[in-house]
Amino acid sequence: MATYKEISGFNIKSLATDPSNLLKGEIWYNSTSGTLKVAPLVVPVWASGGTNPYTAYDACGFGTPTAAVICCGNSPPQIDTANEYNGTSFSPTTAYPSPQSGADGDGPQTAGLVAGGYSGGFLTLNCDYNGTAWSVNPVMDQSRGNLGLLGNTAAQTAAIAISGEGSSPTTSTSDYDGSSWTAGATATGWKQGTSAGGTTSAGIAMGGTAPIATNSLIYNGSSWSAGPTMNSPHVYAGGGGLATAAVCFGGTTAGSNAATEDYDGSSWGSAGNMATAVSNCHGKATIDGPTAFVATGSDGSGPARTDASQVRGGFLVETQTVTTS
Repeated sequence: MATYKEISGFNIKSLATDPSNLLKGEIWYNSTSGTLKVAPLVVPVWASGGTNPYTAYDACGFGTPTAAVICCGNSPPQIDTANEYNGTSFSPTTAYPSPQSGADGDGPQTAGLVAGGYSGGFLTLNCDYNGTAWSVNPVMDQSRGNLGLLGNTAAQTAAIAISGEGSSPTTSTSDYDGSSWTAGATATGWKQGTSAGGTTSAGIAMGGTAPIATNSLIYNGSSWSAGPTMNSPHVYAGGGGLATAAVCFGGTTAGSNAATEDYDGSSWGSAGNMATAVSNCHGKATIDGPTAFVATGSDGSGPARTDASQVRGGFLVETQTVTTS
């Protein structure tokens, strides 16, 4: 039988105390406790967050779990309220320029972009947020609602809006360069109710209405191609991150979906359930996927809406003792 050194190329370390700076996959023997230790990658879990100041579904959001903006939504009717989240609680900020629901957003809290939506009709409106106030950008080339928006930290100067409902086919995309919107590459077979993440050179879209509820699409800077299939359907779900570290969660199946999935650049992996199942959840902050924050949404039973929020931490490397069980 081969030894550990023959397999790995080095011996297991013997340490009197566990190391403070853990490395993924690290193995050592703790001579004080007489136990074998390992440092695996631990999947994060969802926990309850602060209460959003209003109930809504089809809200919009961007940022991170400790620095987010949640705005608008169907309360009903559509509202323009906007709030910042600091990881613990919400505080009011400048209202969005127009009441709407069904938009999507991306970017950090101090440099976010919100595009599209619905308010008596599907919108071409899109706006930047600078951490204090909103500014209205040139209109999109197509009206869109229930779309996906990607751009990550560069969203205000380089973004893509994909699919949705409005004046164009749902397979269309729109490219934004910080000053104008133009027609982008076709996203074949795509539908509304989708989510997106990444950048304009390496993007990802995920989920949407049938028949693409378990599908993903990969963007290479010029064209979209089929990506790996997700493990469960995600319609009107939340999602984002990067093309090599994305997350998708919630959405409708029959009612609402609690499933969370992570994408590592090659495949989707099931990663536990949300604390509470929720759909219509673009009121989210996901630029640091697989971390995520979501506030408001629906339980999937129709007009039901919530003011609850949920937060998901990033992957952790933890010390675990090797046992025979």
